[in-house]
Amino acid sequence: MGCERCNGWMMPERRVGHSASDELILGVSWRCVNCGNVVDSVIVRNRTVQAVPAAPTA
Repeated sequence: MGCERCNGWMMPERRVGHSASDELILGVSWRCVNCGNVVDSVIVRNRTVQAVPAAPTA
C-alpha cells in the first residue's frame, strides 16, 4: 500500500481509543513511514462522504 501524499511505504499500526459512550475501541490504521500520514476506516469513510456532492436545495 502506497501513501496518498508521498507514495511512501504504509505500515499497519494498532489503535486504541474510546467512543462517545466511553466504550473501548480497538482498530488498525496505516501510517506512512516517510511523512507520517495516517489512514483508518473513519478517515476513509469521511473522505468518501465529503466527495459526494450535496443535493441541490429549492
